[in-house]
Amino acid sequence: MKHEDRKAAINAYKDRDPAQGIFAIRCPSEGVIWVGSTKDLDKIKNRIWFTLRMGTTPQKDLQRAWNSQGEDGFEFEELERFDADLIDLAQRRMRKERRDYWLEKFAARPF
Repeated sequence: MKHEDRKAAINAYKDRDPAQGIFAIRCPSEGVIWVGSTKDLDKIKNRIWFTLRMGTTPQKDLQRAWNSQGEDGFEFEELERFDADLIDLAQRRMRKERRDYWLEKFAARPF
């Protein structure tokens, strides 16, 4: 890849609108689901898996399950993506409302 092409690709990545939404982390063997919201669905799984591998996640119950079951015992699921055209305040409110909906629907734990 030429230097100019690489630079253009990096700039395009930085200028993108990240997809906001709701996600679930499932541990089928323990029957537990965690639900969270994020400003960037494309990055959240890698961030969470990294903290779990390092043992530094603030979610102690999730970390215990991870330590017990291992990475193969978990699934990541994108539940909803939000319209990027919403203003910040509306996105924040929608993330909270939809997260609460999925928490109740799955009887899940908050992430």
